[in-house]
Amino acid sequence: MKLKPKMIFAISVLKKHRAVTFIELLVVIAIIGIMAGITLPNLKITHSNFELESFVKDVSYLARYLQSSSIAYNKLYRMDITPNNEHAEFQGLNRERGADFIPLKGRFGKIYQSPAGITISSIEPSGKTSIFFYPDGSLDKTDIVFKNKYNKEVKLILKGTGSSIQIK
Repeated sequence: MKLKPKMIFAISVLKKHRAVTFIELLVVIAIIGIMAGITLPNLKITHSNFELESFVKDVSYLARYLQSSSIAYNKLYRMDITPNNEHAEFQGLNRERGADFIPLKGRFGKIYQSPAGITISSIEPSGKTSIFFYPDGSLDKTDIVFKNKYNKEVKLILKGTGSSIQIK
């Protein structure tokens, strides 16, 4: 029996290559623009809230530093808070010059000053602008409420007895 050769036919189908049309490109750009318009305001609020929380942590570290310095050097230390409508400044004793008060500097020489948009909404007891740190480790009981321009508030609680410092 003889085998017949099989005929194989190659059929080539020509496909049309589609390009992106100008209308499709405009639709994609419009969708990206709408998404950016929705997310950018939320990013500003999130950044402002992060900045507020970061600043309050810096002030709590400053209070802990002054507390430990008062114990280590067996001296009375004081932190002065100068609130105004735009920002708050923190001042403390200059160890090199004695009793002079200077703006307090933190990590990397950064002066403790509240960023733009962060204010002190209240200090309890009312009208208090100085916090004393005693050589026995105690400090003045003070509650400071910081507020950003989006009305988020963070409270720094300095408890006199037990020398506890909390952020709420």
